Amino acid sequence: TELDIFGDAIPIASGATQSFFVTSTKKLVYQIGTEEGAQFVSDESMVIYEGVGTTGSFAGEPFSPRVFGGIIRYDAHVTKPGSCGDSKCDVDENSNSCPVDCAGKELE
Repeated sequence: TELDIFGDAIPIASGATQSFFVTSTKKLVYQIGTEEGAQFVSDESMVIYEGVGTTGSFAGEPFSPRVFGGIIRYDAHVTKPGSCGDSKCDVDENSNSCPVDCAGKELE
């Protein structure tokens, strides 16, 4: 099942690590990996690592290693060095592209 676009962007800084707990009332597609924490796939913007599956929400029997089998759609916003995160909401930034600088500071 494809999910709609989420209402709020989830900003992830370059070089940061972010985990997501994916849950469903139906079955999830996954495959057995080779080693938890091993790099599974990457491109110029993102690295996907092998992880853990479980039989319940943050509980249940863990199964490792597992690799998520869905599609991840994302936008990689490249900012100028020193731009996003400089405490100034610049003309080319907004609360989606740089929430740390622009949250609550945009003109309406």
